[in-house]
Amino acid sequence: MNFVYFLGWCFFRFVYATYFRWHVFNSERVPLKGPVILASNHASFLDPPLVGSGVHRGINYLARESLFRFPGVGWLLRQWNSVPVDRDGGGAAGLKAILDRLLAGGAIILFPEGTRARR
Repeated sequence: MNFVYFLGWCFFRFVYATYFRWHVFNSERVPLKGPVILASNHASFLDPPLVGSGVHRGINYLARESLFRFPGVGWLLRQWNSVPVDRDGGGAAGLKAILDRLLAGGAIILFPEGTRARR
């Protein structure tokens, strides 16, 4: 976990715990080492940091490529282990990058819907 990721992790844990009265249950079930795939619903833009801050290891994320176009946002997303995916063109490069991270023993989070779902 790099320093910028750690700062974001601490910040989101604090915000979720104080503002949303967030509690994490059974985070010990996520292994601290080795490849892991976490799948979650995607109802809000808060979901990726919500899931990531609930576990005690660095998580790799898939993010829409258009989010990386802004220099500051792109840098921050890369520091937070996000991989750009072109959703319109198939996203083969992004999926290969995330698969490489998984094969190297990393943890990834996937939102099977591919975008935020309507409630």
